[in-house]
Amino acid sequence: MRYRLGIILSSLVLLFSFLHGEAIYAASASVAFSVASDDIEEGESFVVTITAQSSAGVGGFQTYIAYDTSMLELVDTGKHVSGSDGLIQISDMKKGNKQIREYHVTFKALQQGDTQVYISDDVYMYASTTKEQMSVSKNSLQIHVSEKKKKTVSSNVGLVSLKVNEGKLLPDFQANITNYTLDVSAQTDMVFFDTKTRRKTDIVEIVGNDNLKEGENIATILVSSKNGNSKTYTIVIKKSAEQTEDVTSTDQPDTNVTENENAEDKLVLYQDGEVQHLKTAIDLEIMSVPSSSVIPTGYKESSEIINGTKLTVYVKENGQKLEPVLVYGKVGEQEAQFYKLDRIDKTLQRYRATEEETATEKQDVEVNGILCWVVLLMAGVILVLVLRNHHLKKRQMYYYEDTYEEERTEQEDDIWDRD
Repeated sequence: MRYRLGIILSSLVLLFSFLHGEAIYAASASVAFSVASDDIEEGESFVVTITAQSSAGVGGFQTYIAYDTSMLELVDTGKHVSGSDGLIQISDMKKGNKQIREYHVTFKALQQGDTQVYISDDVYMYASTTKEQMSVSKNSLQIHVSEKKKKTVSSNVGLVSLKVNEGKLLPDFQANITNYTLDVSAQTDMVFFDTKTRRKTDIVEIVGNDNLKEGENIATILVSSKNGNSKTYTIVIKKSAEQTEDVTSTDQPDTNVTENENAEDKLVLYQDGEVQHLKTAIDLEIMSVPSSSVIPTGYKESSEIINGTKLTVYVKENGQKLEPVLVYGKVGEQEAQFYKLDRIDKTLQRYRATEEETATEKQDVEVNGILCWVVLLMAGVILVLVLRNHHLKKRQMYYYEDTYEEERTEQEDDIWDRD
């Protein structure tokens, strides 16, 4: 009898310990490390994923993780992760019943060699249902950092197009030719280069294309890419000697030239007394714009330096640097008007508004007309409302007067009857 009683008591003690003891855990769990790629190079950043998992649900998780600071640099920690100097802490006691919780830590490989990321202290993981601590199995992450590979980059850097605003490049531009010559006039102080690179990210630096002196000038165009490759184009600019030009000649140019197909390859800005002249195949007397209202839509006032002299021009708003500009003046006895100056072809022609500009002006007129009609309609409605309100007030006043007159008459009749 006593033997049976002892067995029963022992069983009850074991059962009580199983349900409430600290040494016997309610369920099992695991913590594992993983990385997206085993091929980690020196200087590369990579993400380590720490996964806490339990079939009973993870109701809370806390531990410490260590790493070698001479091999790895802590770059970023995700949610519930903090620390530095070789030790980070994960503390996620948020309630929940997820069977898996993941945490992400970003490291940077500092040098070649082998290292590891591992759990340095006890792991505390609690079941989401019973809130009891679970027994946890864990592993460590072995990391091999290899030598940084030299990436092969394309050296295909350079220009695909090169244009100038004066003269002609010799030879004709080709992407694989890097040396050119260019003849310019004695009046040219600066050459504009219009360049187009193979990639939009390439950088172009131009040196030696301004403050030109008589004789040979060396201009260079350096094209650099983000990967460090570069290519240099060299242009020998030959500026001719100064020549005396008789600008008082009585020969008059053809004032009916509009398209200048036979214009000389020359653009001269000269002063005749106090009057500026711009000369190509025609001689344009520069004049001041009488009013800002006559400036074509989409253009604004600017200036251009030609032969070292400032010329007032009108450029497109947000236009490109080498786009044609407008100048205002007259040829001979003709009326003053705008002329289009092409700085690359060095031609002048009468300016005609494009269809787009004309459409814009027409649209502005239509919009203004609609606004006028809207204003007139609103004014009419307001006037009708005012007159209607005035009429109602007048009718109300007549009603009160008639009512008062009737009451007064009835009162007088009552008095007369009593008498």
